Parts: sequence; structure tokens; C-alpha cells
Amino acid sequence: MTHLKKTLLACAAVSALSAPGLALAQSSVTLFGVLDLAYENVKTNAGRVSGVSPSGNSASRLGFRGVEDLGGGLSAGFWLEGAINPASGIGSSGTTTNNQRSDIAAGGLTFNRRATVSLAGAFGELRIGRDTTPSWQNYLNADPFAAAGVGTLILDYTGSAATNTFVRASNSV
Repeated sequence: MTHLKKTLLACAAVSALSAPGLALAQSSVTLFGVLDLAYENVKTNAGRVSGVSPSGNSASRLGFRGVEDLGGGLSAGFWLEGAINPASGIGSSGTTTNNQRSDIAAGGLTFNRRATVSLAGAFGELRIGRDTTPSWQNYLNADPFAAAGVGTLILDYTGSAATNTFVRASNSV
């Protein structure tokens, strides 16, 4: 019995020493975000409005993304991104109903900008979850202000109740 224990211990030691030479999957998790505050002074029909405004040049956001190498050229990933208001530190307007506009009161951080899982390889990437729509990507690519601030190409890009999925859609593939 003692001989068996010594043999198992020796095998475990050899395995531990040779493990760095084995091919192991690579994974990474990234915390990212943008905090953008601006001072705006805008003349309107009602008079002049001025003050600190969130997202003057870019949308303020906080997110987490990760990738796991599955081997054979495949990788799995996730992306969770939520809008925030840096002036107050709370999450921006969210939604409680699938595919509704973000026009309810602000509250806690929700991943209302993007929440996807993905599988990627030589074929491209397959994403499932809440993401931006292809039509919205066309507007973002044409707008030099990326749909943020007073110079944006599209002032009311969320549209009416009939176009609730113009910017982002839940349960998308």
C-alpha cells in the first residue's frame, strides 16, 4: 500500500511539472466603459438652457466582456453593457418590457445596451441576446457624433411606439 501511495505521488508530481507544456485554453475578461460629461449652452424657442449634461460626445456606459478559447479556431464569449449617467452615478433609463424604448424612469444599472453570448470561428460570429440592430449600425456609421450630443444626425432616433426596435432588439440572433 505504501508503494502505491509513493507511485501515485510521483505521477502527480510529474503531471504537475509537465502541465505548463500542455495546450490550455486561453480566456480573458475585460471591464470597460466611457464616462462623458459636457457643459452645454443651447438656445431654444423657450430661451437659453445651460448646464452639465451627460453623454455630450459619446454615450456613457459600463461593461464586461469575456472570451474563452475553445480550441480548433473556436471561441465563446459574452458581452454585458449598461448605460450610466455619470452626473448622478445611476443607470440610465431602462426597460422592463422586451423591445420597449428606454423612456421609463432611471434606476439601477441594467445591461440595456448589450447583453449577448457568442460563438466565433472562421465562419464569423454568432451572437444571441440583446444587441443593436443592423439598420441602427448604418446610422451610427454615417453620424460623425455617433448619435450623442447636440450635433447628432438623428435627434429622435428612438421614434414612436411602432419603431421600438430601431436601435436595439432583445432576443436577437
